[in-house]
Amino acid sequence: MTHKLSTGFTPFHLVYGEDAMMPANVLFPSIQMMECLGMHNEFQMDIRQEAMHDLFWKRDEAIRFYEYLCERRDKRSQALARKKT
Repeated sequence: MTHKLSTGFTPFHLVYGEDAMMPANVLFPSIQMMECLGMHNEFQMDIRQEAMHDLFWKRDEAIRFYEYLCERRDKRSQALARKKT
């Protein structure tokens, strides 16, 4: 959201008193956000790093599963094409 020039705040901020945040920023706060909230100690940084590692692992797992499904679909398509001939 863009800030209004006359007030310096977004409409969301004027209504709710805070700036809007993306859901991903709530689950995996940026280092800048953690520092603003006073969450910049070593333990919390380790937790964030662990959460990011889990996220990357799940993303890789989803990519592998998608590739498996595509390969399976292609094999079925080839088998059906052979049956038709």
